[in-house]
Amino acid sequence: MSEIYKIVFIGLDFAGKTSILKVLEGSYSSLDQIKPTLGRNRTEWDILGFKIINWDLGGQKQYRDEYLANKEQVLRDTNLLIYVVDAQDASRFEEAGIYFDNVLKALEELKIRCPVLLCIHKMDPDILNEPEIQNNLEKIEDLFSEYSQRHDVEIKVFTTSIFDQKSLIEMFSEGIRQLMPVGILNQILDEFRKETGLVGAILFDLNFFVIGDSFLDVTTRNTCYQTINAFITLMRDFKGIYDDERQINFNLDVMNGINYKFQLNKISELTSPFYLLIMGLPTFDPSQVFSIFRTKYLPKIDKGLHDLITRID
Repeated sequence: MSEIYKIVFIGLDFAGKTSILKVLEGSYSSLDQIKPTLGRNRTEWDILGFKIINWDLGGQKQYRDEYLANKEQVLRDTNLLIYVVDAQDASRFEEAGIYFDNVLKALEELKIRCPVLLCIHKMDPDILNEPEIQNNLEKIEDLFSEYSQRHDVEIKVFTTSIFDQKSLIEMFSEGIRQLMPVGILNQILDEFRKETGLVGAILFDLNFFVIGDSFLDVTTRNTCYQTINAFITLMRDFKGIYDDERQINFNLDVMNGINYKFQLNKISELTSPFYLLIMGLPTFDPSQVFSIFRTKYLPKIDKGLHDLITRID
């Protein structure tokens, strides 16, 4: 039987928990119809052959009190906690912090030690650099750092927006990597990148969650990740008219004057297909690079995924 992972999305009402899940699953049409979650909603996804059960917990006070009073029923078996805070509503930061404190206390009492992601949400691109928003960001980080230290819990902090799919993909992908020992995929991509002279490579599942990556340095990583929105838009929003078996490639001049070539291919040879995005200087030959990947590294990826599933099962 496949491993089942429980991911809990929790926070105050109107923080944006349900919207995050809708964007992650590509359900854009229902975003303007979202109402406050009443109680608990559950959705199931399949990632790398594992079942992911997302618990979207309504944030109204009556439900928050209920969850804490029935923590054994609600929080039991939590594998990953994603706490969402509305970065635009400074009037509720203290309330959100107190609830976070109570949730960590509940996990302590249940003897649950799981990864915790702090999602500072509604950091929309058009207001991201405004002084008020940056000030709010600093306040949230300071407040939640204090609570996490009180409970000896390490939190990973992400700034997200439904208008920046990359930010949500990056946040959730980090959560998946915290759950599953997919480090072997990074090792394989490191070897592949170095042999072919690439500066970056990202491995996505069909939901565009990152399951492995390798980069020359932090700068090239940031540059490559900035292209994810464009690929997701094409593969999701244009899926009715675009054949996702085709290659996508383009060149991009970045701020430091270096021109990079990108290419995205769907790798269909495995039982669970995935996408591979490669990034390199204009001189590299994508067809040769993908040929090397399919001949030498695809079998390693296949074995790595098989070993991962076998080990966890």
